[in-house]
Amino acid sequence: MDGGLFTETPDSLVDCGTFKIELIDGGIFPGMSINKSIETLEVGENFSAMATIYPYDVMDSNIVEWETSNPEVCTINYGVIEGISQGTSTITAYDPTRIYSKSFKVEVKEPITQTITPTDIYFVTASRYGIFLDNTHSTETTNGIINALTFAKSMEYKKIVFPYGTYLVTPMAGTVNFPSNMIIDFNNSKINIEISTKTSTGYEMFKLDNVQYTKFINAHVYGERDFTTIAGSHEDCVSLLIGDAYKSGIELCTFSKSPGFNVKTSTKRMKDGTGDAWFTYSNFEPGNIDNSGVNDDNIVTYHFRTPNFIDISRLGNYFMVGYNQGYWDYRFLRSRLYSIYFYDINHQFIEVQHYNWQYYCYDKPQNAFYAKIVVYQDTAPNSGDTDYKDAVAFIRTLGIPRKCFIKNSILSDSWTSGLAMTGGQDWTISGNSFSGNGGRLPGCDIVWEDGWDAMVGDIVKNNTFDSTLGIVTTAGANHSIFDNTFNKSYIYIWERTQNWRIFRNSFNGKGGTAGQFNMHLGTQGDSYFAENTLKEIRYTTGKNHPDAAYEVHLIYNNLL
Repeated sequence: MDGGLFTETPDSLVDCGTFKIELIDGGIFPGMSINKSIETLEVGENFSAMATIYPYDVMDSNIVEWETSNPEVCTINYGVIEGISQGTSTITAYDPTRIYSKSFKVEVKEPITQTITPTDIYFVTASRYGIFLDNTHSTETTNGIINALTFAKSMEYKKIVFPYGTYLVTPMAGTVNFPSNMIIDFNNSKINIEISTKTSTGYEMFKLDNVQYTKFINAHVYGERDFTTIAGSHEDCVSLLIGDAYKSGIELCTFSKSPGFNVKTSTKRMKDGTGDAWFTYSNFEPGNIDNSGVNDDNIVTYHFRTPNFIDISRLGNYFMVGYNQGYWDYRFLRSRLYSIYFYDINHQFIEVQHYNWQYYCYDKPQNAFYAKIVVYQDTAPNSGDTDYKDAVAFIRTLGIPRKCFIKNSILSDSWTSGLAMTGGQDWTISGNSFSGNGGRLPGCDIVWEDGWDAMVGDIVKNNTFDSTLGIVTTAGANHSIFDNTFNKSYIYIWERTQNWRIFRNSFNGKGGTAGQFNMHLGTQGDSYFAENTLKEIRYTTGKNHPDAAYEVHLIYNNLL
């Protein structure tokens, strides 16, 4: 049935193992909803799916069991799908009683290899652009790199190859922005960032922003950490910033010795060229909207709708619903889930997306001009942000890195963090080596922080973590961390983080050279710590709402 709610009526009280769902007068029936799914996947690729038992309250337990109809095509573990071989499989989410379920199909394809002919490649001649390959003349070399990239972009080359050497670059000459639809290959060269006055104020040396399908490879970038002090440098020194990017990233690179962040991501509240929409607490009334986009007054309990059309004409081709001003959270709109109904310029109904997850990006239908929204909570929102038109949430197209990657690279010896995930969704971070990161806070290999609740669905697999503090998450949802090795390195998950899955990792000793740190695993939604091997290191768990039914589920961990 469309929408994920089941109309068949079981007994009035359903035992779901660790909790009970009671039918509510007004038409809410227990069921299952899919909130995050995928239609196609490549062999070897992963995706973190998400499902929610309905009715849903943030204090409820939400234990979901997953199943694949064809494990030879794709597997699923704790909601993480992996493509195994070409074919089609049906993924099904069940509640613990297996009374309720919801399914979607996944087609697994062989990886698509980009065809690049010799005429698609531009080989840079250093002398033509005033580039020095002997670690001198930083200004001339930086300008030469920028000019070579500009030329390759103007000629629509698919790949640019720089000559092997040792490059000296400076942020005083400006940021090196990479173009879209291009592979940038530095031929295993070393690139040193020169100390400058910007070391004390911050800079972005290389940047992936407003791009798609861009890959930076075979470059070994070293910051100026050895030539300054923590007091004399700034954490905003960023060797590589990944901003508004799609399916872009780095592979076979080294980023090391930044006095700030080796690699950092960012989030713009609105993608360039787009505008926002919002809805206020006074713009709600009890009631539902049916699958034809018509108001439905037969269902009023736990359903609140926006009766007026919301103008979404200034959005881009995808959108997110949530309150993303400052310190993000669910302060005004408690319902994690919402349904959104789309209408054209003549107010004719187009389609509905049922049970979307706040802060996750979804595709906007073509020709959608207006929208209405239904939220699910026991009372209507009763306050909003007085500084922002009493808004309880915004509808925006974020300028956010989506489906990007960091693969088979080294991120080491930064003074702040090796990788700062301050925005991004559905990333793949795999096959990397992290070591020696730390000094000033947060002082770890990877941190999910200032992107707050819009950090959703990242995959972290097959990495090695050797810094004292390996991973910190302060917020976000649906991250999956598996098949990694932590050597005297630990994880700290703050309680604001939701619905994470950490499984099949090896933890070899407590964090720190003196073995003084254990792990902490906090959550504000059912999360899974499963099938991990822990040598000497132990953990504590915590919940954002102490009286809530959700918890950190500890499954088949091997404590040595």
